Amino acid sequence: MMFRPLPFNPPSGARLIESYRVEYEVEGQRISYVVCLMEGEGRGFYYVREPPVEGSSLEELRRLVERAHLLPQRRQLLERPLSTLLSLLRQRGLDHEQGLAYYIARDVVGYGPLEPFLRDQEVEDLSCEGYRRPLRVWHRRFNAHEWLTANLAFERGEELDALVAKMAFRAGRPLSAFLPLLDASLPEGYRISATWGRDISPAGSSFTIRKFRERPYTLTELISLGTLDQALAAYLWALISLKAFLIIAGPTASGKTTLLNALATALHPNWKVVTIEDTRELLLPHEGWKSLTTRPSPFDKAAVDLEKLVYQALRERPDYIILGETRGREASMLFQSAALGHGVMTTFHASTPEGLLARMASPPLSVDRELLRQIDAVAFIARLREGEKVVRRVVGLGGFVGGEWQELYRWTGRHWEAQPAASAKLEEAARRSALSPQEAERMAERRASFLDALLAAKRYGYSSISRELRWFYLREAGG
Repeated sequence: MMFRPLPFNPPSGARLIESYRVEYEVEGQRISYVVCLMEGEGRGFYYVREPPVEGSSLEELRRLVERAHLLPQRRQLLERPLSTLLSLLRQRGLDHEQGLAYYIARDVVGYGPLEPFLRDQEVEDLSCEGYRRPLRVWHRRFNAHEWLTANLAFERGEELDALVAKMAFRAGRPLSAFLPLLDASLPEGYRISATWGRDISPAGSSFTIRKFRERPYTLTELISLGTLDQALAAYLWALISLKAFLIIAGPTASGKTTLLNALATALHPNWKVVTIEDTRELLLPHEGWKSLTTRPSPFDKAAVDLEKLVYQALRERPDYIILGETRGREASMLFQSAALGHGVMTTFHASTPEGLLARMASPPLSVDRELLRQIDAVAFIARLREGEKVVRRVVGLGGFVGGEWQELYRWTGRHWEAQPAASAKLEEAARRSALSPQEAERMAERRASFLDALLAAKRYGYSSISRELRWFYLREAGG
């Protein structure tokens, strides 16, 4: 599909809801295209309108790229492909037009026809279930129809195979008939899960890409989106400032990692924080942040799994250990970390306290029931439909208080209500840090006031809030 424009043939009767332009730069050259959001017949559509360009110009570009290995400018093509190809096209009498720059950026520099869908910051997830099936898109704002149908489908299995192989190569992971499963991160930070060929997927190769914003969500952004309110955010922030053991639980795509990253950003900027993940998703501003990722290998001795990384992190005297997701034997090591006084945060797939505790105590996690009482709080988050939009919201907060499971915060359907056990949990965490209950309450109040001030000033940005946090902790320490 190299240098082939995407078809733009909306279904008859489809109604345009919104259109917007996406712009980005490659080698100093501005690249842009238009996204059209439509609906009709109970479905939503995400169509990319690419810049116009003469077919003869695209054909000349295709021939030029096919002969690239024979050109004396081979080195320049590797270092600056866009500007070099545009220069060569001008030498052949082709005007420097926006369309040519777009297709070079799309097919030579980027991921081919998938590139415009990846470049749109409003797109969260992409899914392709096989060839001759349309790409599906999850949009941050336009999600009343859930997944949107895109104007991209791979008509031949070989085209889809080539794209999946390209992504695996850029991720630095093997993918073949022998190793047909891929779970990795692309250089841009996107998480890809893919299958290869027809052996395990009759429709051919497939992929799902989860995108993460270049700048993670902040607590004030999540508050403005209704994920939680100032009081609940301040309470969770106070708990983790006391090095609590916090779990964020919920189903797939409910916003667990987003909330985890937002809370982790609020940790003391001078703390040493170690994050452990299979594929890197978390991004922290801390100078003392160390990111560890697993290394899969067909050879047991060469493989580095989550359990080994948690053990390694314990030897580095971290203030906080953050495990991207707990799902195996590493759980016991994580609970021991909490017992040793380290702060711990992680995510977990569970929708209820009963489900969480049952899974934790069962293989392959097999956490001793006595160790389960190390859990200070579990925030349950869910993806809910409200009218014509889908929102992510903390729907409950519970934890062990005095050795018994207690409800700490409750979502009533309209707002969050603190339960009697919330204060007792905060006092319990404060005692471990040799603080009085009054001091712990004041910690939560200061954080609530700080968040109120940021919201009043409409401070949502990741960079600006990181700076404000440093001043907040300095004032709290009396500096």
